[in-house]
Amino acid sequence: MAKIDIFAKQDTSMVKGLEGQKILLYGGNDTGKTYQSTRLLKPMLLMAEAGGNARAVTKFAINEWNDFTQIVDQLVKNYDKAKESFQTIVIDTDEALVAINEDNVAKMYGVAEVGMVQDADDKNPNGYAFSRVRFKNQINRLARQGYTVVFISHEMVDDSKNSPTYGKIIPYGSNKEKGSTKFIRDLCDFVIYTYANGVDEETGQTIYSSAICKETDKVFARSRYPMMQTYIKEFTAENLTEAIETAIAKTAEDEGAGLVSFKEKNVVGDYTKEDYIQLLQPYVAKLFSMYPDYVAEQIESQLGVGKKLTEATDEQVAELGALYSTFVDFCTQRGINI
Repeated sequence: MAKIDIFAKQDTSMVKGLEGQKILLYGGNDTGKTYQSTRLLKPMLLMAEAGGNARAVTKFAINEWNDFTQIVDQLVKNYDKAKESFQTIVIDTDEALVAINEDNVAKMYGVAEVGMVQDADDKNPNGYAFSRVRFKNQINRLARQGYTVVFISHEMVDDSKNSPTYGKIIPYGSNKEKGSTKFIRDLCDFVIYTYANGVDEETGQTIYSSAICKETDKVFARSRYPMMQTYIKEFTAENLTEAIETAIAKTAEDEGAGLVSFKEKNVVGDYTKEDYIQLLQPYVAKLFSMYPDYVAEQIESQLGVGKKLTEATDEQVAELGALYSTFVDFCTQRGINI
C-alpha cells in the first residue's frame, strides 16, 4: 500500500497558467460569457441548454446525463489524446446540467422528481443526496485532470434571509443546500460576475461587458488567489487570461512559492491496481448486499461492460481511484460504516 510521509519535504509550488483552474462565469444574458470562454485555448463546449449554436467550436448537446458521463470518460481515460485537441471545457449552464442529473435520478427510481426518491427502507428521502454525490464525482474526475473547466451560470438575487450572501447577486441556485450548484460555486478557483455596458450611442456598437472578480456589497465574486484584481474593465478572453495568470504569479511571489506546470505539480501517485482493489473490496461486499444494481452500474461505468473489480487492468488505476471515491462518498451520505 502506498505510504504518506508527513515529515518529508512537501511541495509548496503553485500551478502556472490556466491548466487545472476551475472558473465560474455568471451574469445576465448577452454579457459574453459563452462567447469569451470559447475563445480560450482549445475549447470544447458542452451545451446543457441551447445557446451555443452560434459558436464555431467543437460542441456537444447534453440532453441526458449519460451524454455527459460518456464525454467525461473519454476526456479522462484518453487524456493524452484528448489534450492534443482540447484544453478548455466549457459547461453551459451548470444549473441546467444539475437539472439533467436530478431528472435522470428521478427516472431511475420511477418517480416524478428527485425529492421523491427514498432509501430502500423508506426512511427520509435521499434523492438530492444521491444526485449530489453522483454529480460531484463526475465533475471532480473532469476538474482534477488538468483541463481548464469553465462553468457558465445565470444570476439571481439571494433571497434566503439566513444566507451570508442575502440580498446580493449570486450564481443561480447556489444558495440552495439540496442542489449541486453550491458545490460548483465552492469548487471553483475563480467566481466572476459579468455585466453588460450597453451600446455606444455614437457608433451603435455594443460596448464590451465588464467583470467583477472580488466580492462587493452587492455582488458575490471570489478567487482562491488573494492577488486577483477586483475588476476587469473589458471582459475578453485575453483580459481574463491575463488577470488569472497575473493573480497566480503575484500570489506565488507574495507567498514565496515557485511556479510549475500542472503536470509537474500533479505527478501520479504510487497507488497500484492491487492497492485500490484491496481498498475497494470491503465497500463492494457491504454495498452489494444493499444496493446491488448501483454497485454493478458504478463498476461497469468505470471498468467496462461485464467487468469485475478483479479484472481491472494496470492501466485502470485512475478509474479504480474514482470508483473508491464514489463508494466512500455514497457510504458517507448514508451513514454506512465500512
